[in-house]
Amino acid sequence: MKKISVLISIVTLATGIASAQNLLLNGNFNDPASTAAPTGWTTWNTDTGGQGAYENHEVLTSSLGGNAGIYDGTYQMTLGNYITGSTWEGVYQVVPGTAGLTYNLSFQAGAQAWWWPNGYANLDFLDASGTQLGQEQVITTASITGYDIGVVYQNFSESAVAPVGTTQVKVELEEYGGGSAWFDNAVLTVVPEPSTLAMLAVGSMGILGWRRISRRA
Repeated sequence: MKKISVLISIVTLATGIASAQNLLLNGNFNDPASTAAPTGWTTWNTDTGGQGAYENHEVLTSSLGGNAGIYDGTYQMTLGNYITGSTWEGVYQVVPGTAGLTYNLSFQAGAQAWWWPNGYANLDFLDASGTQLGQEQVITTASITGYDIGVVYQNFSESAVAPVGTTQVKVELEEYGGGSAWFDNAVLTVVPEPSTLAMLAVGSMGILGWRRISRRA
């Protein structure tokens, strides 16, 4: 029974690594439960005055149309502008990072069937001074082929290895063009390497072997 308990402990540890906690604060954008800026995130736009940019922290209602998809009905980010192609809008969060580790960003996104929005999700790797060393990007609106089509709210993901010199990882969600791009439930995790899992397996065998030797002694 003790041998089984040790094995269960090792498996539990491996499972914990494989399902690492979200590195992002408030990745689901549910804090606060109001239209105030989302906790832990920074919003921005390139609107120089009266160009209609917006970064709305809101619960979607009538604007969903036929693109509700898997939207859960909670607070999320709506990025866009009223004048097509005039401004960029975004929201980002920066967390500590480590070179050589594989980072995975999963999230949900969609777009309003109005004008032609362009949505982007960037996984940026930065050095200590904030200089970008690398980037992985998903275009969430790549399926749009014309005006007033939009994108059904759905799952997206991207992964990349942090390059040498990385000390920070930046998750940035952006929109350019007329209309709205939607983003929700962002989760950033470190992907366990096969070598890590192998070390756990070897470690478990070593523990069991040590227990056998201890008993004989």
